[in-house]
Amino acid sequence: MIPYFPGQWFPQANDPSTRTLYCASMLALLQPWRSLFSLKAANTTFQSTYDTFCEHASARTQKIIDNIQYFHKTSDKVLER
Repeated sequence: MIPYFPGQWFPQANDPSTRTLYCASMLALLQPWRSLFSLKAANTTFQSTYDTFCEHASARTQKIIDNIQYFHKTSDKVLER
């Protein structure tokens, strides 16, 4: 199964209004899963699960995460000018 991510870009990592969607999207993309219920434990949040995932992620996975946010980093710099 390939997850569908709505919108043109992934949500911005540091935007509080979309942080939960960002964390859920990154887990769905990068963490192996068979059902949505296996993405996180019932008593945890997507953000805490994502933070734990990132602590143990390989350098390659960390690079993927950085590259996904590249669009937002560059567009933020343009808006600062």
